[in-house]
Amino acid sequence: MAALAVAQFTVMLAASIVNVALRQILAGIGPSEGVTTRVVNADALALLSSDSFCL
Repeated sequence: MAALAVAQFTVMLAASIVNVALRQILAGIGPSEGVTTRVVNADALALLSSDSFCL
């Protein structure tokens, strides 16, 4: 149970970091809001799936 809590915390922390950093990174590129949303969702999905395989 503790491992699951740590994995979930890691996913949430990484998603928060991506949300903050992505705005600054993509500001120079200038993509649409839809692209930004897809990038954040893909990153969260990848992190979630990698954490669940480690358990």
